[in-house]
Amino acid sequence: MKKISSFSIILAFVCLTLVGVALVPLLTMKLAPDRTLPQIAVRFQMPGSAPRVVEVEVTSKL
Repeated sequence: MKKISSFSIILAFVCLTLVGVALVPLLTMKLAPDRTLPQIAVRFQMPGSAPRVVEVEVTSKL
């Protein structure tokens, strides 16, 4: 098996580092990211039922 010299490894690492540094300005960056989370609203009416019963009915599997 052919041995890879340490110089080749260092040279490859330096080349990859330079490519990475050159590509950093191309990355898109938001200075103030949007912090809105996905939401869902459910309206459910069961007149005369206890809140616990309504919660169980709404959150149970269909």
